[in-house]
Amino acid sequence: MNDEKKSLDPQENTPAPEETPAAGPAPEEAKEGAAPKAAQAAPAGKKGKGGMKRFLHSSKFRHGGLATVFTAGFLAVIILVNLVVSLLGERFPSMNLDLTANAVNTLSEEAEEAVDAVSMPTTITILLDEDTASTNAAYSQVTNIVERMRERNGNITVRYQDLDADPTFSTNYPDATLATGDVIVETERRYRVLSYSSDLFETTYDYSTGASQTVSYVNSALASALNQANATDLPVVAFATGHSEALTTSSLQELLSRNNFDVVSFNIMTEEIPEDTSVVVVGTPTTDYTLAEIEKLDAFLSEFENTRAASRAVLCTFDPGQPDLPNLNTFLEEWGLGVSQDVVYEQNTQNLFLPMPGAIVIEADDEVDFGSSSTYDMLVTMNSIPVEMLFDNSNSVVTYPLLHSMETACLVNSENVDLYNTQDPSASEIVTDEYSVAAMGSKSIHMDDGEYYTASVIGMGSSMMFDPAILDTNTFNNAQYVIDLFKYVSDTSESDTAVYSSGTQMYVMDINMSMQTANVLGVGIFTVLPLAALLIAGVVVYLRRRHL
Repeated sequence: MNDEKKSLDPQENTPAPEETPAAGPAPEEAKEGAAPKAAQAAPAGKKGKGGMKRFLHSSKFRHGGLATVFTAGFLAVIILVNLVVSLLGERFPSMNLDLTANAVNTLSEEAEEAVDAVSMPTTITILLDEDTASTNAAYSQVTNIVERMRERNGNITVRYQDLDADPTFSTNYPDATLATGDVIVETERRYRVLSYSSDLFETTYDYSTGASQTVSYVNSALASALNQANATDLPVVAFATGHSEALTTSSLQELLSRNNFDVVSFNIMTEEIPEDTSVVVVGTPTTDYTLAEIEKLDAFLSEFENTRAASRAVLCTFDPGQPDLPNLNTFLEEWGLGVSQDVVYEQNTQNLFLPMPGAIVIEADDEVDFGSSSTYDMLVTMNSIPVEMLFDNSNSVVTYPLLHSMETACLVNSENVDLYNTQDPSASEIVTDEYSVAAMGSKSIHMDDGEYYTASVIGMGSSMMFDPAILDTNTFNNAQYVIDLFKYVSDTSESDTAVYSSGTQMYVMDINMSMQTANVLGVGIFTVLPLAALLIAGVVVYLRRRHL
């Protein structure tokens, strides 16, 4: 019972340092002194509440709680910032840095101009579901570019369409063959379908080494499609058929379509030349034209009334070994051009692009200014016949050289040589000179209102100049020359609808930074810096708490 009478004051129950507490019951004075202290103590039922109050006001709670709140708040801010940045990155794609070597995820200058020129509602439809389009490494460039276009101009809308989920979607475009990965650019005027495998990307293979190269045309293809879909009208290039033409037209037609020409085909034997045609392509026919067909070409070049007022041309391609075409040859002669059965061979191996004497490097003449800034540093042709200019000026027709060989070339009769022989031809007399492999005859057509337009006939000595292996590579400038030529003869050189691009090679150093920069970012900023900041914060907290 004596223990129950002890004072509740711990200081009074603690003996003084110089005294030894006595054993046995506490003195009466201690009991009397303990009573007031006991009376001041909280009842047993309120002891926990009073202790909690003191704890909430203690320095330990204040500093410890503050640290916890600060940590939780800091984490919340980080999460919120990441969420906001992620949402802003989706809404404003230009915020995302493009570190690719060739800036494949950035709008080119030409593409920006095309986007800024869009003045009517335009829909870009990607034929993939959005998740696949955004996460597929090979396709992400398309989504990046179209989303940046949407951000830049409010008239552009982007949507995603899974063909597998809705097979009937293709019926909305009966004149097109749609495939997964294609892109449709559409306005109320017209639509343009960009093929994934040819318009957007092209992959070539080197079968000798097994290496492959993928070239992207995404920027220029989408820009051209935007211009084409919004344009009031487009120049038409009509490919004549009906005479077993030897010209391989697929790559040429795709090149023209990418650069905003409306490409059509027609049978010249049974159909009229399509309305509003700017250029008719006679692609290496193997049978002669009839007089009625020649009259169609003559009328096309002379009768400008009731048609779209613009210059126009007929482009004829030839090959050595073609049969005699007297009617077509007469048509060319009236425009000052002549062809033969000879083939242009090169005697200097430095002027060959393949180890064959007919695979020659050629140059562009400077008598005709296409109005382009291109220099055409590397033009080539294969097994070309010479295109002779029969006169300089006659009956209002003026002839111009377009392309010629180097001065070390010679002429060899194609009937006496193997065109694909890798050896120089044997000839008793070889005359080396510059030989024209493309030429043009032109005349001005004056209209009653005082305006005038140009009618032209172009002779190209080889259809191999338009071969896919030559036209679809960045090594040669043939594609640029062809586009500039077609724009020139159709009076669209100053048009801002065509956007030509030689393409951008993909997968060449995906990230455009040096190893030193990568180390600074990867090790320094994203590894060492956060750890150092955490360490400093820990030291500061420790120093502050040890002085509590």
